[in-house]
Amino acid sequence: MSRTKRERRRLRELREATSVSPVKGKRIRSAELRALLRRFPKPGKISLAVNLACILLGNVYLMWLIWHGQLSLTGLVLLVLTEGVLLSILEVWQRSRVPAAHRMKYEFENITLPQALGSLIGFVVGVGGAYFMWIYLMHEVDVLVAFCTTLGAWRSSGLDLALGMTLLFAISGLFADQEHYRRSGPPLVSSVSLEAMSRRITFAYGAVVIAIPVFGLFALATWLIVKAVGKREGDHWNLVGGIAVIAAFFAIFAVLAPVASSGPHGWAGVYLLGKVIVESLFASLTLLGKHVAGTDTPAAETAQARV
Repeated sequence: MSRTKRERRRLRELREATSVSPVKGKRIRSAELRALLRRFPKPGKISLAVNLACILLGNVYLMWLIWHGQLSLTGLVLLVLTEGVLLSILEVWQRSRVPAAHRMKYEFENITLPQALGSLIGFVVGVGGAYFMWIYLMHEVDVLVAFCTTLGAWRSSGLDLALGMTLLFAISGLFADQEHYRRSGPPLVSSVSLEAMSRRITFAYGAVVIAIPVFGLFALATWLIVKAVGKREGDHWNLVGGIAVIAAFFAIFAVLAPVASSGPHGWAGVYLLGKVIVESLFASLTLLGKHVAGTDTPAAETAQARV
């Protein structure tokens, strides 16, 4: 390779490594993160609070329906599953309308068809079997049959309205994504993709109903403990922090496990808690991206210094 070509390649890598993000001149290296921050350039705390409040109110409403017997646990699971399927279909359709080079890259794009089929079979057997066990233990097999054979069960539970609202927001997101793609160029950043991913994660890990709540609350407790202990001086505070982290995990597990096994209302409450955690995490991605963008500056400066 000639010197000129090497210099051009190095300059191109440098430009990519030191691209300036919309976050007050911070330099970030990830192309996906740059695209995300261009799509959502102002991840303010007020807008985040509004999004989190909407997520909380929506799930509180679902809990109200369950508490008053209008929505069953089977209906709740099918709502998450159906939302995930519909949003995933919209996501695939949206991505198919732009060239492959203009799409955000996914890790699973490189897997082969046999690997994909094996993963799908394992997912259906494992996750489907876990949910069926819960449905059987909650004596809702007849409810599952009703949902699979009639539309009346969907209407009486209010799921048709819930799905309609989900599709309405998703379609509005499609138009917003397309307008941003037309103005800013590739890659296409899909807000529908984020929504679909949150539903898929909720459904997959929700099969072990306490998994998401336990680890979500444990991560929050660990962050709070580290933040509190980090302000203290003395080696003994490290020991105190370690003991507190271990105690927090077992305390969270000791509270959530009996609640989940206490009956339909307890199971629904823990499941919806996990749903809130996942949806809140995805709603916070742009704010987290803003924080990551601020921590990537040294790496970019190091790359610049090597030239």
